[in-house]
Parts: sequence; structure tokens; C-alpha cells
Amino acid sequence: MNRLTAPIAAAQLIAESTEQIEGIKTAAGLTDAQFNGLCMPVLQAYANHVQGLPLSSTTFASGRGAWDFGVIAAMVAYRYASTVIYFPDMGAEERRRLEPQCKFMSFVAILATSLAMVTSAAKVTFDGDEYHPLTSRESLAAWLAKRPNASFGWRSSTSPLSPSVCAAIAARFIPVGLLEAFDQRVVLMLYDAVSIKSTMIGVESPLARVVRSSTQAVIEHYTTKQAGVFKEPTGAVGITNSEAMAIANRVVSVANPTMPVNPLATPSAPASAAQSAPVAAAAVSQAIPATMPQAQPVPGTTAMAAAPVQTPAAAAPNPNAAVGSFDDPLRGADRVLVEWFAALKLHPRYPALRDHLKVTDEGIEVPINMLGIFGISSAAIRKMMEAAQLHIRRSDDAKSIVVKSCLSPLFFGDAAAPSAAPQPQQP
Repeated sequence: MNRLTAPIAAAQLIAESTEQIEGIKTAAGLTDAQFNGLCMPVLQAYANHVQGLPLSSTTFASGRGAWDFGVIAAMVAYRYASTVIYFPDMGAEERRRLEPQCKFMSFVAILATSLAMVTSAAKVTFDGDEYHPLTSRESLAAWLAKRPNASFGWRSSTSPLSPSVCAAIAARFIPVGLLEAFDQRVVLMLYDAVSIKSTMIGVESPLARVVRSSTQAVIEHYTTKQAGVFKEPTGAVGITNSEAMAIANRVVSVANPTMPVNPLATPSAPASAAQSAPVAAAAVSQAIPATMPQAQPVPGTTAMAAAPVQTPAAAAPNPNAAVGSFDDPLRGADRVLVEWFAALKLHPRYPALRDHLKVTDEGIEVPINMLGIFGISSAAIRKMMEAAQLHIRRSDDAKSIVVKSCLSPLFFGDAAAPSAAPQPQQP
């Protein structure tokens, strides 16, 4: 029997990864019952679908590599997801209800993405029959149990699976009924985020950015660590929980370069601190049970017993109402730009972002890397500012753009805008 195709009980993989799964639970900030009812069924399904397969021929290429990658990437994604605003144009009450759901969806989406990566790279066959999650009526674990002499190999095609195929794999992988009580907008965002493409193409949702960035960060860390180990390329390289937290810190730092390192993901932070500022631990404990289906628990755990509770949705405000009236500088601007300014004030790091703005006699200098913090490229936001005649020029150091001073109320809100630095007098 090929050791890579030897069937492994999901309970065994879970039991051998207690530390990593505890790290996921800490990042999630859920109670034992919530974690057992929501996360454990997904982890069990992931274990049954990837078994002992490697992730790819170059990264996590040893036995159980796909499983190891999945639990580490899920931890990173959960921590990164805590810093993201998913619905910036909604009211606070509606966001409080939906954003904990989005955070959970990042966990589901990255495991579905990991399965798509395995499917794209690995091939398991027996007597001319090939296993594929889209054509088989059962999981890989059940399929292998009936075929003890199955063979493993790499696919010769290097073309990645399309996003639509990845979404179809996710639909087959996610436990039946798990998502039925979640908001439909969040579920649609989940399937849109499942993709194995490593670069952003066009506009991506905040959830897709969490999945893509977390996936790439873990792979890059593994590749760097593997390069420093004197082993065969297929040798197993482990990633600890503390390394996973450091990876999450770097992802957040890259996504929000104008902010300090994320203090929510430091090793010393308690479990409740893993929540983002607008979604506090108390809000999560209220929001998740309100949308939680009665999923089947992993054997040996206790599932959530309460039935889903419907939470009334708050009406989404008009984004233009938050930025002024007739004299509003954004009057007639692209709606995405209007929402960008509205989201900026709601960002959990808004004070830190605001401190990186520089007021000059000419206008306001805005770091270019600040423009792309909400899932749309900085170049697109800059073009919208140009179209609205708010853009003046690029800064002398090319790291910022200079925009008109009339945007000061939108950038600084109720806080007084800093005065322009005095210019040195000419002798």
C-alpha cells in the first residue's frame, strides 16, 4: 500500500494536531460549544478529504502536508480576518451581526481553497478509476478504505483550477446544512473567495483578500524555512503556533502598512483579544449563536443545542449621507470612493491611519499604500480621486499622493486637522 494513500481516520489527524487546533480556537474566540458545533465539522470534513496527501510537489510536499498546511493557514486566516471590515457601507448594528459570520467564513474558505489546491496538484487512482471530489459520491477517506492498493501521483497539467471549479469543490466539501442559517450575502462571499490564484485580478472582496493573502503568507514562510533546512526537498518542515501568529502579524502589516504591528495576534494576547475592535468578544458570543445551524459535531464533542435565532437587520445607511451635503467634495464622485471614505472612519485602526496623513500648504499627503486597504487597488482609488478632481499630484518621494484640502473633514472627522509644517525661510 502506498503510504500516501493509506486511509487515516479524521479523529486521528485531529488528535495529532491538538496544538494547532487549539490555536485555531484561540484565534476564533468561540466558546467550546460554538467551536465544536461550527469549526470541528469543517475540520473533520477537511481531514476526510485530504487524508495523508501532500499539498503540492513544491510546498508541504511530504505526507500529510495538505492537512498540516490547512490547520496552519486556517489559524492565520482567522487572525487576519479579525482586522478586516467586510461591509463598510452598512450600519454598525448590521455589521455587528454579519462580520462575525465573515470571520468564520474565512476559516471555511481557506480550507476549501486548500482542498482545491490538493485536487489541482495530486492524483489518486486505482485500477483505472480516479478519485475526484466533484465526481465521487464519497470522501477520499471512504474511497481509499475500499481501495487499499490505490496509487498516488502528480498531475502533469500546471494550469490552475478556475474559480468556478474551486467554488464547486467547496460546495461538495462543506458539511451539508452547515451554512443554512447564515446570511446569504456572507455565504455568497464565501464561494467567491475560494480560489487558488495567487495574485489579485481586478477587484476582490475583503474575504477573498483574507484567503489569498493568508495562503500566500504561509506558503512563503514554509518555502523560506525549507530553504534553511539541510534536507531533501520533500522533507517535512513544521510550522509552530508562534510562527503562525507571526505570519498573521506580517499579513496584517502588509495589508495595512501605515498601521503598527497588529497587537491582536501577539503570542501574549488572551483568547478574547483575538477579536477586532468593532467586533468585541461579547459581540461575537451574541452574533455567532444567532446564526448558527445545528451542525453535527465530531464524535466526542458537544454540539451547540440552541436553534438559530433570527436577528433583525438594520437598514444600511446611504453612504453619501456620511460625507456632507451640497458642498460635499465627493458630490458626484464614484460610489466606491464615497464608501472608501465612510469605511476609513470605521476602520479599527482609524486613529493610527489618520496619524500618517500629512497636511501641507498644497493639500493633504496620503500614503499610497493606505489607498488599497479595503480590497480595491490603490491605483483604482487614485483614478477615482482624479476623476473627481480631488487629486493634485504625486509626492516628491513618490510614496504618497497629494489631494485637495477640502477632503480634510473626511480624513480627520471631528479631530482637528494638523497644521501645515512651517516652511523654512529663505536667507
